[in-house]
Amino acid sequence: MWGETPHTPLAFARPPTRFAAAPCGDVPKDAPRAQAEAPRFFRNHLASSARRTRRSCFHFPSRTEPFRTGIPKDALPLLLVMQDSWRGTLSKGNTAFADALWSGWGDCASKGALLSQAKQIFRLLTPPVVGAAASPKTCPCGQQRAKGGQMSYTAAMLRNVFLVVALLGVALVAAGALLPERLGVNAPWLQRVFALAGAPDVGTLQSRIRLPEGYEISVYAEGLDNPRMLLWSGENLLVSEPRIGEVVLLRPAGDGRRAVAEVALSGLDSPHGLAERDGVLYVAGEGSVYAAEWDAAAGAVVSAAREIASLPPGGGHWTRTIKRGPDGRLYVAAGSSCNVCIEKDWRRAALMILDPESGALTLFASGLRNTVGWDWRPADGGLYGVDNGRDWLGDDEPPDELNRIEAGGFYGWPFVNGFGVVDPDYGDAEDARIGAARSPAYGFQAHVAPLSILFVKDGAGLPGLEGAALVALHGSWNRSVKVGYKLVSLHWDAGGDIRERDFAVGWEVGGEVIGRPVDVVLGPDGAIYVSDDFAGAVYRIAWKS
Repeated sequence: MWGETPHTPLAFARPPTRFAAAPCGDVPKDAPRAQAEAPRFFRNHLASSARRTRRSCFHFPSRTEPFRTGIPKDALPLLLVMQDSWRGTLSKGNTAFADALWSGWGDCASKGALLSQAKQIFRLLTPPVVGAAASPKTCPCGQQRAKGGQMSYTAAMLRNVFLVVALLGVALVAAGALLPERLGVNAPWLQRVFALAGAPDVGTLQSRIRLPEGYEISVYAEGLDNPRMLLWSGENLLVSEPRIGEVVLLRPAGDGRRAVAEVALSGLDSPHGLAERDGVLYVAGEGSVYAAEWDAAAGAVVSAAREIASLPPGGGHWTRTIKRGPDGRLYVAAGSSCNVCIEKDWRRAALMILDPESGALTLFASGLRNTVGWDWRPADGGLYGVDNGRDWLGDDEPPDELNRIEAGGFYGWPFVNGFGVVDPDYGDAEDARIGAARSPAYGFQAHVAPLSILFVKDGAGLPGLEGAALVALHGSWNRSVKVGYKLVSLHWDAGGDIRERDFAVGWEVGGEVIGRPVDVVLGPDGAIYVSDDFAGAVYRIAWKS
């Protein structure tokens, strides 16, 4: 049995390497490697499914347990791939992986028969039943399965959807009655939960995304799982995939405008931020900073990742970012554990300096509710970070922020929002820091959720962006009408005032969302690369000439 909690079919992980496809009836050259890696790959997938749903009661059947349906027991990994394929979300890499796996289970006729059985099994997204008896059995989380089988996936999903909708309805009605001016929730969650998102096709992308004249956008990589932060290492692009605990390497293929993905690191705790220094790759996970010896020229890990520092785990803002500064130091950020509260751990809502030798963290700046991205401005050497303001104060308050972050600075949260506006919940606290709170260098529209910033140096060959900063606005959720979901550029005038311009817009049109930009970096080819955790893609934006 699968356990009382059905296996979730959403967001299948990618196989650890890419496999060459072969016509039906041929034996792919990668078949032995595919069959050898299948059990590990799908065990990892089930584990990542458990992490995503915050449940651990998943049971991977052993190779000796028969299928009641009569399907060969060794075909389970392939069936899981086929389930993903049947739902229309199988990536090209997984398709080739499946073709390689087929060589172990017969010719085209048996392939067709197995496909027919698989469709029956996965009709209405019901998982296969494994095991000859329906007797109670303890699953990995220690709970006991009920006698007489289990609830079908469809029934369980409908029950869960009903409960969630009911609870949300009660909560929204109550909140609407008590706080009508603050209630505003509008986000593309259903598309993400039910795996309706994916990289837009070329036609859709080029017709939807509007760029300044002379720029063009294309998909550099797709089929990624929740891609977040980016880091160029030589000619290769590293991408964090926190949901499945991996860091992947994108190697340029062909003319360099597309990439092939392979796993660089796996088994990490929600890896997010990436940094490289002196032949070592640093990864900031939810509760730890990892270090691995790294060969940038080969694009390969030399030694396994090891934990070198502890970070505050869980709670509220779970992402952790790490960057190497121009001074050679490693800067690490952890967001707040809540929307608004008094933190008990000084490492929350803070930017810190990490000593990689001892693992010690020292405070650099505080009062930063959720500063996911930052960069150093070449013109003045200042460190500028984007910060997400608090929620539940209405559609237009408070502004999200661009802060010039200096050592020892306090930037207001949770006592002061935006430009010196005291917080309605904590602004009356007796805290000496309130009067010392620094105002932002620039205020974005409320709830646009800026997640990264990149300064473009003069001479970068990107007309209209010299000396400017690109900011990725992930997009709102706590607002009645969606805002953000785009790239903007910030321009400093001679007096230091900042003006904002749209640079890449169209991921959200009329409430319909096809993407959510996360990180933006400049590649060695002079192009701009943008990660999208909603569509599972990395885009390439280049000047046409």
